[in-house]
Amino acid sequence: AHLRIRELNQQLVENNRELSLYNRRLRQEADLIGHFFDKALQRSYQDPQRFHYHTSPASAFNGDIILMSQGPVGQVYLLVGDFTGHGLQAAMGTMPVQQAFFDLCKQGVVLPELVRQINGYLYQSLPDSMFFAANALLFDQSFSKVEMWMGGMPPGYLVSDQGEELMSFASMHMPLGIQPEVEFRSSTL
Repeated sequence: AHLRIRELNQQLVENNRELSLYNRRLRQEADLIGHFFDKALQRSYQDPQRFHYHTSPASAFNGDIILMSQGPVGQVYLLVGDFTGHGLQAAMGTMPVQQAFFDLCKQGVVLPELVRQINGYLYQSLPDSMFFAANALLFDQSFSKVEMWMGGMPPGYLVSDQGEELMSFASMHMPLGIQPEVEFRSSTL
């Protein structure tokens, strides 16, 4: 009985050691993802007069993303999306999207081309079980016109300053990363 207790105790010590190593590795991965998220937030365009948003994720890192960038002639791009899954796995998908988004916005590409290029990259690199539901908007420099592409997200709403719903917009496309180039539709409203 004493030998069995000793074996179980040694096994418990070994399991605890492995669990501690695993937890340390998870913390390091979370720190790395956090670094990328912080950098993306620093790069995002800020306009508190026109844009207000609030996020409330279920965990510290997930596949939710809100990015804004100003184009070369003053237009403003907005990307709101959610990768499938939870935690670090979903958060990993946001990193290449951030880079592509900021690079394309700097070039001043039209909205259909922006979503087409992000879709192409995700289609080639994501596993079959993963996709990116997203809404992409492009505001002209005077904020008098907005163009929208919506793929796989819940409906969006235009509301008055008093909070009254003026109009709703349903997703018209599949999420990004699902369809190959020949099937992908990038038409906008």
